Amino acid sequence: MQHRDRAESRNVGRGGLSALALVLALTACASGAGASPQPSGPTRDGQKVVIEATSFEPADLLIDSGTAVTWQWAGGVAHDVVGLNFASAIQTDGTFTYTFNQPGAYDYWCNLHPGMKGTVTVVSS
Repeated sequence: MQHRDRAESRNVGRGGLSALALVLALTACASGAGASPQPSGPTRDGQKVVIEATSFEPADLLIDSGTAVTWQWAGGVAHDVVGLNFASAIQTDGTFTYTFNQPGAYDYWCNLHPGMKGTVTVVSS
């Protein structure tokens, strides 16, 4: 009889742990539900854009006029960086730098990968 009581206690203990795990999981999900989304527009993260396999990271920058932006190739895939006033060579590594002196929004893209696009938004310093 004592053996059976201990086995039932272990099962209850396991059930209690399962219930605790479920409560913790639900709490984690609920706390994430109210979290504010990350901004999707331009950021002031810096003046460097990393060129990944199929994207610019970050794709959108917000900078002061007179600031140079450097695109850095990563991953060994061929890309170029092209805007209305600037263009890099097609390359698989290295960097390309352009200084934005006038306020405005400057779209840029990769000619080799039509979905790769970004914007540099320049404000007066």
